[in-house]
Amino acid sequence: MALAFQGRFDEAIAEGSRAIERDPLSAQTLIDATLAFMYQGNTAGAKVLARRAAALDPIYFFPVIVDGWAELEAGQFRNAIPALKKAKGMDAPPFVTAYLAFAYGAAGDRAGALDGLEQAYAANSQMMPWIGRDAMFDPLRSEPRFAALLKQVHLAR
Repeated sequence: MALAFQGRFDEAIAEGSRAIERDPLSAQTLIDATLAFMYQGNTAGAKVLARRAAALDPIYFFPVIVDGWAELEAGQFRNAIPALKKAKGMDAPPFVTAYLAFAYGAAGDRAGALDGLEQAYAANSQMMPWIGRDAMFDPLRSEPRFAALLKQVHLAR
């Protein structure tokens, strides 16, 4: 995941593959490996790994989150909403609230999107580093509230 955050996607994919080979029954290892695919723009590759993770652990919320996140990345905001709502109902972490808010916001409610991100930050979401690189947040980068949030998370460029 650290390699993916740095934009070193080929290395991240290779390390993810190695981890999956070593622990093929770990849903979490599969989910961690989706990050490089997502940041590389290969949402189909990420969904394949998420489906494998869901098959291993059908009640795990992260495969459902990856499905919603992939739809967000593909610009299919309304298609993301059902998966993100389902994940939220599966007791997912606070960042899902932010992604769901973003999905609604991308469909027209930008203030709602920023509200959700600020709520995730206030809830100490472990996923806040995503907002620094993830392309789905690009439409918000010109918003002063988003710039302030990046500064709070120490991701201002």
